[in-house]
Amino acid sequence: MRFVKHLLALGLAVSTAASAGTVSVPLYSEHGSTLSRRDATVHIDALNQIKESAGYFTDLLVGTPPQKVRFHLDTGSSDTWVNAVNATVCTQDPPKDGPQKKCQTPFDPKTSTTFIKDEDGTFEVAYLDETSATGDWFNDTVQIGGQSVLDQSLGLALESDITEGIMGLGLTALATEGKPTILDNMVKHGAIDAAVFSVHLDDLETKSGAILFGGIDTKKYMGKLATLPLIADPLAEDGTIRKYLVSMRSIRVDGVELDTANVPTLLDTGSTITILPKSLVARISVLLGAQIVTFGRRPSYVVDCALADNKDRRRYFEFDFGNKTIRVPPRDFIIDRIPQASQRMVRERVGSAADSWRKVCLLGLDSVSTALSTPKIILGDNFLRSAYVVFDATNLQLGIAQAKFKPSGSNIVGIAKGARTIPDNEGVAETDPETELDSSGVVLRSNAMAFVTVATCFLAVWL
Repeated sequence: MRFVKHLLALGLAVSTAASAGTVSVPLYSEHGSTLSRRDATVHIDALNQIKESAGYFTDLLVGTPPQKVRFHLDTGSSDTWVNAVNATVCTQDPPKDGPQKKCQTPFDPKTSTTFIKDEDGTFEVAYLDETSATGDWFNDTVQIGGQSVLDQSLGLALESDITEGIMGLGLTALATEGKPTILDNMVKHGAIDAAVFSVHLDDLETKSGAILFGGIDTKKYMGKLATLPLIADPLAEDGTIRKYLVSMRSIRVDGVELDTANVPTLLDTGSTITILPKSLVARISVLLGAQIVTFGRRPSYVVDCALADNKDRRRYFEFDFGNKTIRVPPRDFIIDRIPQASQRMVRERVGSAADSWRKVCLLGLDSVSTALSTPKIILGDNFLRSAYVVFDATNLQLGIAQAKFKPSGSNIVGIAKGARTIPDNEGVAETDPETELDSSGVVLRSNAMAFVTVATCFLAVWL
């Protein structure tokens, strides 16, 4: 079975106008049918039956002559890799009763004159959404926004169940054997002056975003950027900072403040949804009137779709980092992806609580086991679309501000080599995030691509 997807074809990622020492590359989003997790301890049974791609992507050129390869942008991991043309995901038919995957733009090493095999059989990545890839390491040229990054270390997947390459933009400390990341080599080869990049995912309605290497764009955020120092990974016994982890003070929902106790919080473009401790998800579900139902082996929360239309400011999700609060409209967490044909079955599971609901939607949150998970909070794409985030790998800090949806033009400020602070340039005037969006209240374009065509998943579980 195949799934109808909506993909904005932006073509090859080419640099837009940027100041010296910066490279701007467009991103495009794709509606997927899973809760995709690239780097967190998350196990979602029923809602993860169909592991097709969802997230933000860019197309880069790899090899000589250049081959266009699609990459999933992932700030939660540091290794960058591609599927080989003979990778299993590209050559084997998927099981009829399983996820129907389609290989995306694999790489053919035999046609690249600059391909150098590094290590046989030592490339191996495993993500906790139970996907994985194994193969060889190699070095080759990668072109990013018109800039050539020479001798980049890449994984060549031969055994893989992931449809596209992964562009790992995490810290070098998290990379396999300390191999240089793409960000490292962009600095080394002079493409950018500083190991910094900023991410603007924009409203999902635009189906696009941008990543700016080496600088910030003041047209894409409101007010000023707040600086958040990175904190050590709890798994690192030596206290090494390995991930883009920060402390978050609290989350406010429906006017109620929920203390997050400064739990390590990962900002991760590789996650399509937001992951919170089980206790927080339970409290938020009560505030929203959500009901718990079981699909397959795992319970999930469902809510009234009408909540996505609510313009009450108290219904916003407010993420408080101490020196900056990011406000996310409720529609980002109310997922209308259960088709009418499956509504009756879901309502029967919910019971009388859903009698007054306009329609049943999914709650765009999930939880992890407190015993096994670290970090316990992962802020994924449904949070990041409302935030403009600057990832400073050199000074181990983040900059964060409220995102400006559908910005007009660009004003790029480069970050100089050796700079120790994120620029404090003022962004555009601050406005209510809800006014940034179409006020029509149409839920069908809700900012939550992780759940598209999820009813097919339900049927696979129930029938």
